[in-house]
Amino acid sequence: MTLTRDRAKLVTSVIEEEIAAMTIRYRQVCLLTAMILLAGCAQNREVPKLTNQVVELKQVLGELTEQATALERQNRLNQSSSSGVYLLPAANNAARLQSSVGELSLSLNYVKSEANGS
Repeated sequence: MTLTRDRAKLVTSVIEEEIAAMTIRYRQVCLLTAMILLAGCAQNREVPKLTNQVVELKQVLGELTEQATALERQNRLNQSSSSGVYLLPAANNAARLQSSVGELSLSLNYVKSEANGS
């Protein structure tokens, strides 16, 4: 009978240890899951903001590239011109012209497109 009780106590203690270990693992798993979910939520708030900033930066970069290309073209045209000055609206910059009265700075302001696209 003592042997049966000892076995029962041993089995009971093993079961209790396993339950305690499972409880600890369960808590760890729950804690880890909660941390992952919270970390994911924190990052998701920033993603739309960053996406909008990237879109804005791409637009500004496109505008600056277009302006730089037009400015280079305007400068090339004016270097080879001896009787006038070329002004490109996209260059958004003045051009200098040597005249009989001195150096003139010419620029375009408030350029609007016509209905036919010109």
